[in-house]
Amino acid sequence: WCGLRKLEELDLSGNALDGSIPSCFCNLTSLDLLDISSNRIENNTRLQQFLMQGNSFKGPLQLPKHVNVNMFQVDMSGNKMQGQIRMNIGSMFPHLQILNLSRNVFEGNVPPCLGGLKSLSSLD
Repeated sequence: WCGLRKLEELDLSGNALDGSIPSCFCNLTSLDLLDISSNRIENNTRLQQFLMQGNSFKGPLQLPKHVNVNMFQVDMSGNKMQGQIRMNIGSMFPHLQILNLSRNVFEGNVPPCLGGLKSLSSLD
């Protein structure tokens, strides 16, 4: 997949994938949707949907360093993430409509910046 520069959608959900996300996925500059939900993955720039639910991610919430500000859905539910939700998550995704971080073991308060997300319609 890493050589498919014009690839816009990649759905690898519901497989038995394990390990980590290949770093070459960051080179898929036309990628709009990456769905790797319901796999056993453990630890992108044009992505509009970041769907990583139902895996085995552990530790603090790690988000990509370079994200598309037009991303509208982030779903990392059903993992083993812990710690606090990043305080700048609202400024990273100003057009976020759906945020699902449920079924993890986060602690602390919901970041106040989420209250300023005018497009947010679903928070779980």
